[in-house]
Order: sequence, then structure tokens, then C-alpha cells
Amino acid sequence: MRKTVSAITSTSLVICAVTMAAALDGCALTPQQKALKLEPTLSAAGFKMLPADTPKRQEVLASVPPYQLRYFIHNGKPRYLYADPDNCNCIYVGNQLAYQHYEQLKLDEQMTNEQQQTAELNQDAVMQEDMDFSAWPYDPMW
Repeated sequence: MRKTVSAITSTSLVICAVTMAAALDGCALTPQQKALKLEPTLSAAGFKMLPADTPKRQEVLASVPPYQLRYFIHNGKPRYLYADPDNCNCIYVGNQLAYQHYEQLKLDEQMTNEQQQTAELNQDAVMQEDMDFSAWPYDPMW
């Protein structure tokens, strides 16, 4: 019974620690750092990176909130726009298919992260269980 309670308590502590670390990791990033992590995913999903190298693109870049994926209609078709004025001075533009692919990539990444965290929790729990010496008889010579 003691070993089970100890393993449950240890596992609970590890879960709390991993959850807090993940939460703090997200809070510690600036919008520019988040953009650097997000932009490769946008590109992989099919978004086109357009540098703000013309007056029209500079105007668009200045007119939209930075670091937010925005939905809009262009010529009657749904489009998505992401502006990064600092890292690349560019706009990412994607259609509905690119957006759906982006959402799938985010889900895949989330699932991979959760699987990795679960594996780490399981490994930590096994290590805690292996290190529980309370069930061993006391031997002063040891």
C-alpha cells in the first residue's frame, strides 16, 4: 500500500511539474519568438511568405495587427493573413486549404508533445518506483 501511495504521489508531482513547465514556457516567449516558431509551420502548410517590399505590401503590413492569424475575404474567397513586422518584415497569406493543413500540423505537433510528455512521465514514475527503498528491510551493515 505504501509503495502504491508513494508512486501515485510521485506521479502526481511529476505531472504538475511538467504542466507548469509547459505553461511557463509559453508565457516566457515574446511575440517575436513565438513568430519564429510559428512561421515554419505556416510555410509547411502552404502559406506564402510575401516580403513587405512594395508600398502596397508595406501598407497592408502596417494595417493589420502583428502576430495574429487573421481571416478575411479576398475576391469572394476565404484567405488567412499573418503579419510579422519585426523578424521578416513580411506577410504570410494562405487559402482555406493551407489553413486546414496548418491546423492539422498544429494538432500533430500537440499530439507529439503530449506523447513525449506521457513517455517522460511514465519513465519518471518507473524510476521513482525503482528508487522506493521503504519496503526493504533495514540493514545497518549496508
